[in-house]
Amino acid sequence: MSSVNASMRKHAASIQIVDEEVAVLAAVNRYRASVAVSALANDPLLTAAARAHSRAMAEHRFFSHHSPLPGLRHPSDRIRAAGGAFDATGENIAMYPAGATADDFVDGWIRSPGHRENIVGPDWTRTGVGMHLGQDGRLYATQLFGIPSPVRIEPPTVRVSEETGHSIRFSIACGNGYEVATFVRNGFIGSGVADGSGVAEINVWIPDEEGIAHVGLARRRVGVEDAWIGIHDGIFRTSPTASPSWDPGPTMGADVRILSTRMYRVVRPCIHVTFRGEADVSIVIVVDGVEITRFPAGAFETAVTVPGASGAHIVDVGIPADGNSYRVCRRFDINADQGTIREGECG
Repeated sequence: MSSVNASMRKHAASIQIVDEEVAVLAAVNRYRASVAVSALANDPLLTAAARAHSRAMAEHRFFSHHSPLPGLRHPSDRIRAAGGAFDATGENIAMYPAGATADDFVDGWIRSPGHRENIVGPDWTRTGVGMHLGQDGRLYATQLFGIPSPVRIEPPTVRVSEETGHSIRFSIACGNGYEVATFVRNGFIGSGVADGSGVAEINVWIPDEEGIAHVGLARRRVGVEDAWIGIHDGIFRTSPTASPSWDPGPTMGADVRILSTRMYRVVRPCIHVTFRGEADVSIVIVVDGVEITRFPAGAFETAVTVPGASGAHIVDVGIPADGNSYRVCRRFDINADQGTIREGECG
């Protein structure tokens, strides 16, 4: 009988805390109204993240915006862990003895300039309040504020496969202080910087597809965001009846020499990451600084493929701005050595 009573008391306490969370939000919105700022809407994902942080502070005995728990250090980490996507976030925390009222929490925040700034911030549109009663008899509260991202993305799916293709390795005397880039069918493949002797070693990967592929090499000064200037090109041919062939064109630039060109048939692992979501605006997908595709507002789906064991890659989902620039909404880090992906910081 005593266990039943304990369970009932715990349930009643949970209901009381939820009521207190609602009361805190109501008090915050009353104060915003008093200073002519629009009301905040309750967001279930922010609420979940706020509750989790209040509970973590109580159970792990800390009181801070920075959590010691792995992967949950910053408010943005905790919001992502709850499944939220926000362009900007803010956080207020407080700790009072059990029995404190919603007005106690909100009044305390209002008296603190930084916390009040969050409460009256006109750009915030969503909020979530989470509270937890600790074993120490203290009531912990977290309020999160957010501006929802116009881009909503499902958790990306990762698939690993083997791909057969061809690799052309160039050794190029291109000069000290230069970097060389490769392009296949006008698509950027990669770049490499010349060593101390002015020689760059670079690989071009060509998928095993029948037909021809134009391969171009270009160079520019290291550290200068300048145009790529073509220095060499050629045609790579594959067919089911003949061996692959490389038909090079002339080298452009008196100070450029192709020291060697070697072709290999290669089987390599590939990492395929599929992104699905919905956007309120047109978006651009950029991989390692190179635009891959654009989508109009609405539902979208795209797959990004990177070579296995090729290190780190960055995928940006952004909103196009002036010229060739874009504003990053969501950023993902692909670890091609481990075949994993995680969401990174946009700032």
